[in-house]
Amino acid sequence: MLVPVLAATPQDPPARAALYKDNDMGLQFEHPTNWQVTRTRLGAAFAIPLASGNQARVTLVRTNFRDTKEVWQELVRNIADAGRREVIDQSEETVLGVPMLLTRVRYGSSNGQMQMLQGLLFTRTTQKYNFQLEALESEMPEAEALWRGTWQSLRTTNNELPVAEGTPEEAVPPPPAIEPAVLVLTSRNQIDSEKKEIAVVPHDVTIEGASVKINLPEGWVVAPSSTSGYTLRKEGVIGTLVLDFVIGDRAFAPRVLGIRAKQSLDRFSTVTLRLDKTVGNNQSNATVSWVYRFGNAAGGPLAVMDAVGGEDFGVWAIRYEAPNAEAFTKDRAQLDQLMWVLGRQSA
Repeated sequence: MLVPVLAATPQDPPARAALYKDNDMGLQFEHPTNWQVTRTRLGAAFAIPLASGNQARVTLVRTNFRDTKEVWQELVRNIADAGRREVIDQSEETVLGVPMLLTRVRYGSSNGQMQMLQGLLFTRTTQKYNFQLEALESEMPEAEALWRGTWQSLRTTNNELPVAEGTPEEAVPPPPAIEPAVLVLTSRNQIDSEKKEIAVVPHDVTIEGASVKINLPEGWVVAPSSTSGYTLRKEGVIGTLVLDFVIGDRAFAPRVLGIRAKQSLDRFSTVTLRLDKTVGNNQSNATVSWVYRFGNAAGGPLAVMDAVGGEDFGVWAIRYEAPNAEAFTKDRAQLDQLMWVLGRQSA
């Protein structure tokens, strides 16, 4: 049974990040250095100082579970019921592109009313990330915000995006689309125009449950997508754009681009034109690169551009689609401006 720690010691001042790494789990993340970390046989325990002087406690356990999401949630609920704990809710979020299965429970203790948040990262791995966060119910919002803050730096130790449990492993990879050599075209006028300061407008989006302002050029509109992420629109732009936010950083951004560009490539039967470009650090200090392809797909001609912007905390990813190469040519100037501006607003 997990025991919450409520030592009445003064809260340490904010500290620089320390790295927690678990090679057996294949994951690592950063946390404040004023957290007390105790390694255990199956993972680690974290004591998190709170503003009141109390501490929240997180137990992180490597868990071998290979069944379905529904079975896991039922198992956690049954354990809570057996311990006479009230299940407040069960939900699912997406972290590192895979489901995070969450269960929130309430129970009484000698210290007062408690809450526990348990989460299983549903990766296709033998040893899964499984945490239990416990704190006084009145202090749970603060404790949860601090623990969720570690998810911004959560990444695999091999820098590859994980896949969800149940994703079939391809015994024989599908044949790749026929693709020409990479063509990189950048004119001097284009380089000069990109480096000019562009007027920006801040827009509110939600990233990992937190409200964040991002910079867009004037005239662009961002709205939640009906499927996932956000749509980006501007009058006169022909193609469609979807914006997603991925946990990671600058070093992880090229890996994200590689994965997304491969997903797009799999849609083509033939590729007649490919353009690659590294923009570098843009006006919002995001490190930007993109890959554009045009060719034939199952539904006819297809033009797709995948772009990413790596930041100190997080990666934004855009997918642009148009029915023909002419549309991309007409949209190119607006897309270049977008790539030169898009990023989180500086604090």
